Amino acid sequence: MTAVWALQAPVPNFAFHRHRLRPCITPSRSQHATSSSSAAAAAVRPTQLQLGQDIPVALRRWTVGDCRFLLVVPDIDAVMEMYIDMGQPDRDPYWCEPWPSALAMAEELLQRPDLVAGKRVCELGCGLGLAGLSAALAGAAEVVLLDREPLALQCALLNAAINGLPTGASAAGVQVPGMEQLLPYLQPSDAQQLAQHQRAVAEQRRQSHSAASTSAAPNTNTHPSSGASSSDAGGSRGSSRAPGVVSAEVFDWSQPVTVQRHDVCLVCDCLYEAFSVEPVAAVAPKLLKPLGSRLLLADPPDRARHNRECFLDILCEESGEFVVEESGEKGVQVWEAGKEAWRSVPVAMLILRRAAGGETVGVKLARCSAS
Repeated sequence: MTAVWALQAPVPNFAFHRHRLRPCITPSRSQHATSSSSAAAAAVRPTQLQLGQDIPVALRRWTVGDCRFLLVVPDIDAVMEMYIDMGQPDRDPYWCEPWPSALAMAEELLQRPDLVAGKRVCELGCGLGLAGLSAALAGAAEVVLLDREPLALQCALLNAAINGLPTGASAAGVQVPGMEQLLPYLQPSDAQQLAQHQRAVAEQRRQSHSAASTSAAPNTNTHPSSGASSSDAGGSRGSSRAPGVVSAEVFDWSQPVTVQRHDVCLVCDCLYEAFSVEPVAAVAPKLLKPLGSRLLLADPPDRARHNRECFLDILCEESGEFVVEESGEKGVQVWEAGKEAWRSVPVAMLILRRAAGGETVGVKLARCSAS
C-alpha cells in the first residue's frame, strides 16, 4: 500500500473539521425545550420521517477509480433539525456525506477485489454506504450495512438500488422508500440525472453479463473518459463474480452485539471522536469470524492518530489475536467548494487479520506508543 492515487469527489468545505465544527443552523423553538417537553421531543423518530417529504434530498455523483456512483444525499441542515426536534442536538449529522476515508476504502476494494470476493462483509458505521457498496461491486457474497441511524440505512439501501446492486431483506427498523416515492421531491435536473444513470447501470449490467458469458476480461481502466457511460456502477469491477446482496441493520456499537459474524469488517473514519475508540475496539472482534477474518481500517492519519493508536492498543490488550498484514497511506483528491480547488487529503489504511496463536505470518500487534 505504498502508492498514492487520487479520487475525484466533491466534499463540502467543513468536512475536514467535523470534530470541531457544527453546521450553522438557526435555532428552532425545540432547542429551548424544557424537561416537560422531553416526551414530545422523544416522540420524533427517524423511522417516522420520510426522505424527500420531510428530509430534502439531492442526488450527487461520486467518481471512485473507474466507477461512478450516484448517491442519495440528505440535506444536512434538515437532519440536524431532526436531531434538535428529537431533543438530541449533540447527535452527529455528518453521515450525510461520504468521507475521504470511505472513498479510499472504496477504491482499495475496487482495485483489489480479492479482499472481499466471495466473502461475507459488514461495514460498521456505514453512513451512505459507499465502502460497503464497493465491496458488493467487487464481488462480496453478501454485504451488511451497520449504522445506528435508520435514515442513513435508508439512504444506503436506496444507493445500492440506484447503482444496480441487489438488496435483500433488512432487519426491523429499516424502512426503505422506493425511488418512485422520492421522484416528486427531486429537482428536475436530479430526476434527469437519475434516469440517465439507471440507463447506464442497465447497460453496464448487460455488458457485464455478456462478458461473463464469453469469459472476457473485466474492464480495469482506472481513468474513464468523461463521456463513457460504461463506467457507471452496476457491474462487478475487477471481479468475475456477480455483485453481492446488500442488506442493512440498525446497529449501535455501544450495545451488545446480536448480528452474525463476518469474514471482513470495514471501518471507515469511525475513530474521530475519542469516546468512540473503546466501543469500536470492543465490538469489531465480535463482528468477525474466529479465524482468518480481516478488519480493514481507514481514517485520516493526522486528525485521528492518537485515537488510532489507542484503538490498536485496546485491540491488542483485549483480543491479542490480530496481525498486521498491510499498512500504508493513500492520497485522496477532494473538492473544496470555498476555495474552488482540489485538495489532497491523506488516508491511513490498515489491514488486520485474525490469526491463530503462534502464527508467524504478518506483524503481530504490539502495544502502541501513546506519543
